Order: sequence, then C-alpha cells, then structure tokens
Amino acid sequence: MTLRARLVVAAVMVLAVIAATGFVIVETVSSSQLRQVDQQLSAALPAALSFGQPPILGLPRTRPALTQREDVNGIYIALISHGRRSVLLSPLLTKGEAPRVPPVAQTPRIGKLAPQSVSSETGSSRWRADLLQSPRSSNNVLIAVSLTGVDTTASRLRWSVLGAGLIVLVVLLSGGFWVERLGLRPIAEVANVADSIVAGDRSRRVTNSASGTEAAHLADAFNVMLDEQHATEDRLRQFLADASHELRTPVTVIRGLADMWASGDLREGPDLADGMRRIGQEAARMSRLVQELLLLARLDSGPPLDAVPVDMRELINNAISIAAATHPNRSVTSAIAGSGIVEGDEEALGQVIRNLIANALTHTSPTSPIEVRFANADGFAILEIIDGGPGMEPECAKHAFDRFWRGENARTRPGTGLGLSIVAAIVSAHGGAVSMKTDPASGTTVGICLPNGRSLRATSASPRTFDKGSATQSASARP
Repeated sequence: MTLRARLVVAAVMVLAVIAATGFVIVETVSSSQLRQVDQQLSAALPAALSFGQPPILGLPRTRPALTQREDVNGIYIALISHGRRSVLLSPLLTKGEAPRVPPVAQTPRIGKLAPQSVSSETGSSRWRADLLQSPRSSNNVLIAVSLTGVDTTASRLRWSVLGAGLIVLVVLLSGGFWVERLGLRPIAEVANVADSIVAGDRSRRVTNSASGTEAAHLADAFNVMLDEQHATEDRLRQFLADASHELRTPVTVIRGLADMWASGDLREGPDLADGMRRIGQEAARMSRLVQELLLLARLDSGPPLDAVPVDMRELINNAISIAAATHPNRSVTSAIAGSGIVEGDEEALGQVIRNLIANALTHTSPTSPIEVRFANADGFAILEIIDGGPGMEPECAKHAFDRFWRGENARTRPGTGLGLSIVAAIVSAHGGAVSMKTDPASGTTVGICLPNGRSLRATSASPRTFDKGSATQSASARP
C-alpha cells in the first residue's frame, strides 16, 4: 500500500470515529431526555388517573382544576371513552396538536406506566404517551408529553456533529493537499527520476521541491548523490585515460626498440647498449607508475595503515639527505620543534615528506631555498614544506592534487602527476588534512596537519583544508 493510500485510509478512519462519536452522543442525550420525560409522566400519573375516576356517591366534586396543579405542568391529559376523546389538559406550547392514541395493551394496566413514542394527530411533533385504564371506571386515560424539546436538542446535536465533521473533513482535505504537495509529490518525483535513471536516462534530476521540507532535503541529497556519482564516473574515466596515456609511452618505446632488435638494427655496438639503457629506463618508469597506482588503489580501498610511534625527525633528515645526494647544489634545511613523535605509518609518512621535497626541487629554480618545518601543537602534528618560488597560478592550484594532472610548464619535466595525489591520499588515510597557499611571486607552502595520538581514519577532515590553532593553514602542490 502506498503512503498516499495510507493517508486516505487514516482520514476515513478519523471521519468514521467522529461519526460514531457523534451518533453515541446524540443517542445518549436523547435517551437521557426520554428518561426525564418518563419521570415527568410518572410524577403526573396519580393526578391524571384521579381525574379519570367518577365522584364518590353523595360527595361533591371538590378537586382543583388541572391547570392549578404543578405536577401536571406540560402534560397532555384526555379521557378516551368509546372511541371519543375528551381533552382535560393540553399544553399551550403544542399549539393545539394532540398525540395519537398508542396501542392498547392486551393486559389492562392500572397505574402502571409504559410510555411509547407516538406521532401527532396533526403536524410533525412527536409525543411520549401511554393509555391507561381508570381504576374505577371504564374510561381510559391518555397521558402524554410533547417531545419537541427532545427532538430540538437532538437535531441541534446532529447538526453540530455534522458541522464538526465537515470542519474536520475540510481540515483533512487541506492537510492532505498540503502534505501531498510538499511531501508526497516530491517523493514521487524522486521515485520517477530513480526509475528514469535505472532505465538509462542519467541526466534526470529532481527539480520540483519546496525548500525547508524533509522532501526537499531528500531531493537535494538525491541530486547531490547523482552528481557525485556522475563526477566519480568522470574521474574514473579520466583516470583510466590518463593511466593508459602514461603507460602507452614506455610501452611504445620498449616495443619500438624490440622491433629494431628483431630487424637487426640493435645487434651489437653502442646502439645495442643505448637501446638496453632506454629499455631499462622505460621499464623503471612503468614499474614506478604501476607501484604508484597500486598504492593509490590500496589507499582508496580503505584498509587501515599501521599506527605506531614514528620519529618525524628521522624521516625529515633522511629525506633531506636524499635531496642533498640528488641535488647537491640546492639548499634544503629543516626546523623541528618538539619531540617529533607522531602516531602513524612510518613508510607512508616518509613517502609524504620525500614526495613534497622532490616536488619542490623539481618545480623551483636551482637557487630557490627549501625549508622543512615540523612542530607538535595541541595534539596536532604540523608539517610545512616552504620554497622560494616561483609559485602557481590560482587556476593551476585548484587541480594540484588531481591525479595525473600536470601543468603546462611541468609537462617537459619528469614525473607522472601522481606524487601530490599520493600525498593527499596518505594524509587523508591518517585522518589529517592538506591545503595550499601559493603565489607566483612569493612561492609555495605545503602544509600538512595530522591528528597526533588518534587512530588512523579517525576524522573526516577534508584532504585539502585544515584549521587548527597556529598551524599553517595552507599547503601547496606542484604539478
């Protein structure tokens, strides 16, 4: 059963409860008033029967007139003899109307009241009446009370209940329309869009939703989910295309050299040595690229890294030593404050430092100094790699951490465009964050913030931004 059908059933049940409650109220009030009328008849019964008796022989009739007795106020009394009716008392409010004679009981009843509801001889009024046998005569006494007040009260109650039911119906219809327009209709549209996407139309999005409602929030989340999925698929296709492009070059070189060897061009001499050297270089390039792709796949799959105490002093000094060996003319210094102990994966953190220093060495001028800073502050480990420039343009900086992305000036330099992507993935796997501050005139600063003393993947911080105390709120990346 759909939600719309359930709401309709609920509304029908509410109306049914209101109708049943109104019926019970009307019947209860009517029954209570009928009992009061019967009690009024019972109170007037002795006086009515006394006027149906003949006078005692030899004694004058001294009974007061009926209109002077309080116990018969509002009572209709008439003598029935041989089919003729002699009215003794008729209430003024009945406007001359008279009750029909109720059926005569098979067993004569003397002084025992059993009233019945009868209609009027003329008009639409109802009466509560009974026909009794006089104790000492053959006359029958008709005693009755008009039910006009009872019927009026019951009619007012019925109209009140009907009015209340109509008001509730209007409220339910208005509320149902409101819920359907703001709640059910957007949900139905989400379902329709989902069906369209399953059918192959992946461009559909939910558009008609009132802001500030749960349905609108659901629609927005659904649209974001679809956009994120589409973006993920685009990134995956781009990733596969970039990986294929990067692998195609060394494969092409190796295949070309193999064809040259097969044709006899590289059989001996300096050409063979040069061909073997180039094959080794391209094979090493392929191996490095495959290793980097495997590392990214491992980080994306989510298995936890090792969480052991790591001495960042040692990792920084080792990375600087490697930089000094490969670039002996470059100035690479360090400034380490505090203990330098961080909880994390030693190999992964070492690769972060090496990648960032190598990135700065590759994309800065030979005279540009590089400084590595590290400090522990408020439970966070702060690592900064600062170079003297030149920095990056803002448009290039937006893509610095994208996989396989390389700036126009960087395409002539060695590299695959995965170094900073690996840095961002490792930092994110440690629950940390990395962001960027760069300027073409003043250079670039790469800043990394790691939550020291926490388990890996303990936070959901973005891999590109962080904000903690005195930490450098910037990081840089180079294509």
